[in-house]
Amino acid sequence: MRLKFLVYSLAGILIALGGCKKPDVASKPRENVDSCSLLTKDEVATIAGSPIRETKGSERREGAFLVSQCFYTAETPLQSVSLALTQATSGAPDARKPKEFWDEKFGRFRGTEASEPEEKEREKTKERGEGEEEKRARPKKVQGVGDEAFWANGQILYVLKGQMFLRISVGGVGNEEDKIGKSKALAIKALERVSTKKADR
Repeated sequence: MRLKFLVYSLAGILIALGGCKKPDVASKPRENVDSCSLLTKDEVATIAGSPIRETKGSERREGAFLVSQCFYTAETPLQSVSLALTQATSGAPDARKPKEFWDEKFGRFRGTEASEPEEKEREKTKERGEGEEEKRARPKKVQGVGDEAFWANGQILYVLKGQMFLRISVGGVGNEEDKIGKSKALAIKALERVSTKKADR
């Protein structure tokens, strides 16, 4: 009787220990930030210049990255705003980092300021042997937001912060300087909220 009691007791202890096993931290997916939580409708409306009717979020995986995108539909459709946040999803130490992707995409354009005088920019273009079309397609560095930022394709602001980056596109009429200013203002607000959410975890 005593032997049977000891066997059952030992079995119970082993089951309990098995249930208390710590999870494998490396295999646990990273907690991700929802891009639609980074800007309110009122914030977007104030900066974009049109009331926002609705927001629509989506997520997709691109290799080791998770891209969370939010589309802010404006009452004036052309003034709608798109915000995408790219984050790492894998905890593996050898996984590709967003910063590595960023360096590959923008590293060679460092030193190209969006605010450079046209004459100075023309001289640099001539030195590189680039035509006007190549010049327009070349990303321009933007100061004062994130760790590093670039304006690309005349309509999209890319902003790096730590191991994640934002992509913001603001519709509507206006010159490039206006669009950069609006995109930058939205990026600053979004990054403040990202920092708050990360600190709360």
